[in-house]
Amino acid sequence: MFLEIDFASDQPIYEQIRRGIIKSLSQNDLEFGETLPSVRQLASDIGVNLHTVNKAYKMLEEDG
Repeated sequence: MFLEIDFASDQPIYEQIRRGIIKSLSQNDLEFGETLPSVRQLASDIGVNLHTVNKAYKMLEEDG
């Protein structure tokens, strides 16, 4: 999975992560049921706080 994060954007990083995952699903880069990286792993990979990734994951979970 490849996420593009713009740290200078007005859009919150957690929202960029959430939308990036949704985009990956819609483009079949990520398949339904495929395991996402752990919160810690993704946070480390993109250089953000793990709470930011956790918020994005919780929002996705709430969205179904």
